[in-house]
Amino acid sequence: MSMLLCLCLGTTPQQIHQESTEDSSSAEIRGSWWSVCQQLQTDLDSIFMLLEDHIVTFVKNELKKIQTVLTSDYPECLESQRG
Repeated sequence: MSMLLCLCLGTTPQQIHQESTEDSSSAEIRGSWWSVCQQLQTDLDSIFMLLEDHIVTFVKNELKKIQTVLTSDYPECLESQRG
């Protein structure tokens, strides 16, 4: 179980297992919270994947800009390297 789910439930994995076996209504409530917390974890995973994609795209675009500036400032260096 992820720490996010434990924090969301306000308990430890061992407590969840113990409580869910003690009382069926408690288990239903825990099950509902479990579902909500799992959805939160899924949402967070998706957000971080999108954020990672955006960061990579941003960095690539910035590197292209830097390369363009450097290429335009020093065309003779590139000519000597090619020939």
